[in-house]
Amino acid sequence: MASDRDEAKGQIVRRESDDAELDSALGAASRLQLELAREQNRHEEAKRDKDLGFFGKLIGGEKTAPVVVAMLVVVIAFAAAIGCLIMAAVQASQAEFWAKQAERAFGLGSAAVAYIFGKGSN
Repeated sequence: MASDRDEAKGQIVRRESDDAELDSALGAASRLQLELAREQNRHEEAKRDKDLGFFGKLIGGEKTAPVVVAMLVVVIAFAAAIGCLIMAAVQASQAEFWAKQAERAFGLGSAAVAYIFGKGSN
């Protein structure tokens, strides 16, 4: 009697592999489910793009924007500092002025680098 019961349970969960109608219905349902998920993802992406706007697309979302802006400050400040040092070497009469400007630019760039590494440790 226990074997009849086990076989009856097995028939409930077992699926006939030669049932073409069931296979096509399951395949169609799977494709429909994939299409719905794809459309949902497209909708979410369109909403995110709309929320970000023009500048958001350039510098990222609310989580990455501060770090991206700090990195831009680092690059610009260090480039300006190197430019100031070159100007100090070229114009010896105003070397002190350009050296002070380079020092300020290096300070700004270093502060931005400290922000980036400090943000990463949190």
